[in-house]
Amino acid sequence: MKSETSCHNTKAIIDYVRSNNPENLHLLFEPLRGILPEGDDPELFLTDQNNWISVEVCRAVMEAAKRATSDEMAMYKAGFESITQKRLGYIGRIVVRALFSPKYAIQKAPKINDKVNKTKKVEIVTASNTHAIVRLHWFEGFPVTRDFCLINKGIYQAMSTIWDLPPASLEETVCFFEGGPYCEYDMRWEKKSLMKLFFHRRKLRREVLDSLLKEMETDKDIIRQKYQQVTQLNVELEEKIAYLMSLQEASQAVVSILDEQSLIQTIMDLLTTVIGFNRAVLFLVDEKHENLRFAQASGAVDELVQPLTGYDIPLDRMSNIIARVAATGRPIYVKDVKKSGLRQENIIIHTFQPENFSAAPLIARNKVIGVLAGEMPPKPAEAAEPDLNLLMAFSNQIAVAIENARLYRDLERSYVSSLQSQKMEAVGNLAGGIAHDFNNILQAVLGNVSLLLFDFDEQSPHFPKLKQIESASERASGLIRQLLTFSRKGESQPRPLDLNSEVKEVNKLIASTIPKMIDIELQLDPELRMVDADPVQVNQILMNLAVNARDAMPEGGELVVGTKNVVLDEQFCRAHAGLRPGGHVMLWVSDTGHGIEKNTLDHIFEPFYTTKGPGQGTGLGLSTVYGIVKAHHGHIKCESERGVGTTFKVYLRALVKTEQALSEEIGEEYIVTRGTETILLVDDEAGTRKYGKELLQGYGYTILLAGSGEEALEIMTQAKSTIHLVILDLIMAGMGGKRCLQEIIKVKPQARVLITTGYADSEVVQQALEAGAMEVLNKPFRAHEMAKTIRRILDMTPISNQITARKSRSGLRVVS
Repeated sequence: MKSETSCHNTKAIIDYVRSNNPENLHLLFEPLRGILPEGDDPELFLTDQNNWISVEVCRAVMEAAKRATSDEMAMYKAGFESITQKRLGYIGRIVVRALFSPKYAIQKAPKINDKVNKTKKVEIVTASNTHAIVRLHWFEGFPVTRDFCLINKGIYQAMSTIWDLPPASLEETVCFFEGGPYCEYDMRWEKKSLMKLFFHRRKLRREVLDSLLKEMETDKDIIRQKYQQVTQLNVELEEKIAYLMSLQEASQAVVSILDEQSLIQTIMDLLTTVIGFNRAVLFLVDEKHENLRFAQASGAVDELVQPLTGYDIPLDRMSNIIARVAATGRPIYVKDVKKSGLRQENIIIHTFQPENFSAAPLIARNKVIGVLAGEMPPKPAEAAEPDLNLLMAFSNQIAVAIENARLYRDLERSYVSSLQSQKMEAVGNLAGGIAHDFNNILQAVLGNVSLLLFDFDEQSPHFPKLKQIESASERASGLIRQLLTFSRKGESQPRPLDLNSEVKEVNKLIASTIPKMIDIELQLDPELRMVDADPVQVNQILMNLAVNARDAMPEGGELVVGTKNVVLDEQFCRAHAGLRPGGHVMLWVSDTGHGIEKNTLDHIFEPFYTTKGPGQGTGLGLSTVYGIVKAHHGHIKCESERGVGTTFKVYLRALVKTEQALSEEIGEEYIVTRGTETILLVDDEAGTRKYGKELLQGYGYTILLAGSGEEALEIMTQAKSTIHLVILDLIMAGMGGKRCLQEIIKVKPQARVLITTGYADSEVVQQALEAGAMEVLNKPFRAHEMAKTIRRILDMTPISNQITARKSRSGLRVVS
């Protein structure tokens, strides 16, 4: 608090109200709660003339006094009576009475003012035995009011009464508070006779001595009270120092703990040894669900704590004291719980039955992350409330410790994630190399099978064997795509899919993976509608869910995989973001395992979240499933009961068209148009070149072959005007496909180039398209896929001599 004026004026005001309106004296101190020094009695503080206060505090006392007396002139009367009733204070009276007359008292007024006031300067314009002119120059920057002038006016007018003279006649000729530069008082008083002055001076000496002794006795009482207060403060200070030492030791203990659960347990132990809580609870903020979640308790047997497990408090429930502490960020102390407004039925109050209740927010990074609450040791009835500042100091320390533990946990997860990413990157690079070489091999197999299917129909004994080779090649290609998908190197390739067929196929792999003591049952809807999905990623969903089910049933059990047509209404879709009302297909995987805890259920789809031990799980399985489902614009939910089992339900939107209509559309893909153009086929695999030449010549094209990029450029330079299309393998030895493409575009800017590749990541493919390639065809591909792509590119200009070929069940057949 600022020191701008001594308490001489407030003492005069308090004495005046006590004398005239004692019943309203308390009104003077109500506006000052929280402003004056803590622990001081406001009346004692404001009547001690050695104390200093700010102008704002003095103004507050003046305004309160006017309300208490219902008199706007109360300040003038308080100043006047402070002199006439001898309330000026013994120091002031000694100084004044020791002077010979009012004249000399007036002349000393500037020095006296400077010792007790910093808001104004007193100027004596003139002073004689019966007349004086005094000016009060108010300093700028102080919020003084007319009341400050009135109290001074009363003092100056009553000053002559000290010498047993009538009050002076006082005229305020200039007023600062009415626009003048200062306040000017013109005072006149009677002249005292020499005889009266002689006897008065003898009388004054006795009065001054008596007054001095009386005031000294009063001061002795004040000093005695102050000494007792200082002694008590020293005791409290020593207690606080010891408490702070304990806090420092506790802080060092908790900051060194980086495991959050161990840290919380240590915190609860320290609450009893450091803070002195008899019983305590800790709640942590769950931002995702916008509530306070019970974390730990201390000072109570497990049977009492058990009902609190899973208990949470919505952050917006302002009727709850713990939620209020979290919302306001301020501590609360309730001295007597039974007499308070706290709801006795509340689970915490009912369980712990506290006599008193303290709650403090845990604040870290200017954010409330939790609330610490409990019962302090009982205090004597006259004892003050506990020091909430010290409780807050401890709360802030443990809040920082909890936040540090969480940062360490996130850092550790980030480190594990980085290792996992590096591992996945290595797998991806390996998969890329395998995919390129393996797909080239598969291309030769699948391509030659396609050629053979031209020559045999369904009645041929070779037809089933060729179809088996074709099917095996496609499965091998699917395995490569699955490897690329797992390593994040492949992209989703959705198509119309029969989930029942996929479940049956994956079930063969599941059966070989899951122990024999687990029974597998399929409950498939025979009328199941088709969905638009990537079969490889559907396999991932089924395998991940099946492996989780296996781990939940170490002693055996039952695994059920089912499908069903469902119709989702608007209410269901509103509750599950991303879904649209209408027909869906539900795929579910159910087990009879140990189930999932409620507090765990909310985290199962989070990346790297796992309840398995170190080295037993990455925490990526369910997050991968979740990502695949969301990428398919579907929804996944988990229902689980501890000790009963778990069911995962996946909802995928059903296709509107029937299976027959989709089959007809798929059949349209096999309509292939022939041509007579010249095509340059560039591939470093001799088998691919041989197969490609034979295939494309069968469609009527003229084929030029090149085994490298360098050879292709030579042919392109010599015959660029006759070459209508270049089919270019992207990954080759030598200059490679990418650079070859760039050089071809330089030789013939309008060249049409079709890229083929056994594997290339999306960035390389995108660069090839940006460099001038028109389309990309992934190996291995079927004959009709290549033929249709070639025709689509060449048909950008009119083409003659077109002949149609259709795909029958026995393969491609040329028709005129």
